[in-house]
Amino acid sequence: MSDKGCIAHDRIAADSALRALYDWPPLRAFIAAVLGVETLYPYADPLGSLNINVFAPGQQLGWHFDNADFVTTLMLRPAEAGGLYEYTPGLRGPENANYDAVARVLDGARAGVRALGLEAGALVVFRGRYALHRVTPVEGAHPRLLAVLSYDPEPGKMLTEHTRKIFYGRVA
Repeated sequence: MSDKGCIAHDRIAADSALRALYDWPPLRAFIAAVLGVETLYPYADPLGSLNINVFAPGQQLGWHFDNADFVTTLMLRPAEAGGLYEYTPGLRGPENANYDAVARVLDGARAGVRALGLEAGALVVFRGRYALHRVTPVEGAHPRLLAVLSYDPEPGKMLTEHTRKIFYGRVA
């Protein structure tokens, strides 16, 4: 089950520190070096390039794999309790979907599941295409706020209109 909120790129102030960080070439160069790629480009998508995921108390992000090769996140405000990032590194691969292991985790098995409780300011570069992952339900009075910074080795990366409609309820 997933029930978080999302602030899309076009709703984040152009003069904000978060937009300045997202657009800062040394950050992209650092992430590229971490990933072992020559260069990274900001997403060209008007909604999906930079987001703030908002997890109100009781909200969560269910188990899933990412479509992108990697994602970069910056914890803006952690949950008071709960809101843990849980993941299973390398659970599947390009040649092996490993359906049985995925089913075991979805059924509640904890073998191989790791948890990260992130502090404000934590920058995470994560390869979620092959690691099943989720955010546990948030507890406390304040929402968990997580910035998602989307880059790609190819310029001009865009989400499909269908994906924009699902994530943001609109296409532009």
